[in-house]
Amino acid sequence: DFVKFATRDITANGVPELIFYGWSGGAHCCHTAHIIELNKPLSILWSFDMRDAWAEILDINGDGVMEIKTWDSSFYYNDWGRIQGWGADIILSLDNKTKKYMVNTNMMQKAPPSQKELEKMASNVYWPLDSSTTLLNGRIMPFVLNDTINLIYTGNAKLLSNYINLIWREHEDESKFASKKDFLEELPKILKESPYYKDVSPNLVDIPKL
Repeated sequence: DFVKFATRDITANGVPELIFYGWSGGAHCCHTAHIIELNKPLSILWSFDMRDAWAEILDINGDGVMEIKTWDSSFYYNDWGRIQGWGADIILSLDNKTKKYMVNTNMMQKAPPSQKELEKMASNVYWPLDSSTTLLNGRIMPFVLNDTINLIYTGNAKLLSNYINLIWREHEDESKFASKKDFLEELPKILKESPYYKDVSPNLVDIPKL
């Protein structure tokens, strides 16, 4: 996608952009992107290290101005999640004031999942059965982070309390399993590892309190 748009006008202002996309090599890292508008003087519309993620350019709202869709790979190797899916989607749009591509949390909003959908999500959470994965003080940690991040980034953090209760419904023995309290204590620290933290922080008011 970046090659296809490499010298096109993606902002619909009559000035073409020069788009660079880089990969450092290796199995997991790292992808970088640079979008430079070819006006005088040159202006940088987006320059970003996407880590393990990559991006696509597309017109999401049909207004002729292209958006950027990528995802947050900051949590890939966290012990509460490991690699599950592609991570939470991030959408950037051209900001009319700054003339730069900025995270657009409104475009990232999704309809809340139903109770039945939440129950299915919770039932699909993987609980390792052996000690081959990292344990929390000898107790098994569920791979709960992926869906948790997605609920937050899509504006549905208010459903987290219900979702987390469903996950731990049959895993409340704290001699064997890490607890809900353990996870909720670590979650704020984990979220701050993301380069998108400031952009999604307004959604964090709905995270369950201990």
